Amino acid sequence: MITACIITKNAQETLSNTLHNLSFVDEMVVVDDYSEDNTREVAKTFHARVYKRHLNADFAGQRNYALSKAKQGWVLFLDADETLSLPLLDEIKQAISNSLARFMRLPKGFSLSFKSIDSTNENRKHFKLMRHFKGNKK
Repeated sequence: MITACIITKNAQETLSNTLHNLSFVDEMVVVDDYSEDNTREVAKTFHARVYKRHLNADFAGQRNYALSKAKQGWVLFLDADETLSLPLLDEIKQAISNSLARFMRLPKGFSLSFKSIDSTNENRKHFKLMRHFKGNKK
């Protein structure tokens, strides 16, 4: 029902935590920009399908490539250093246990709230991004 898609580049330090947080999804797709560390090996330990592809300064193209590899009807994009909050994780799991009924009523998906903090910890920004949406798979 749900594919998690993650685009990576030298993310071995954070990827394990992200993928562990996604243990509820049906499949994980990792598109790696030829990392020079153990990013791909970390992903494989979580049974992610790993693809190597150069980013070539085309983030949208990389995301679309990841999306093309998703086999499930719903897609969740996360960065390699992101995790879902416990309330959001619980909400997603609840929706899954209800046969995705709550998602089906949302025509475009839902947004996740993020907080960005710069290195000085002074400029905090809250923003929402559409990260979970209905794919075109059946």
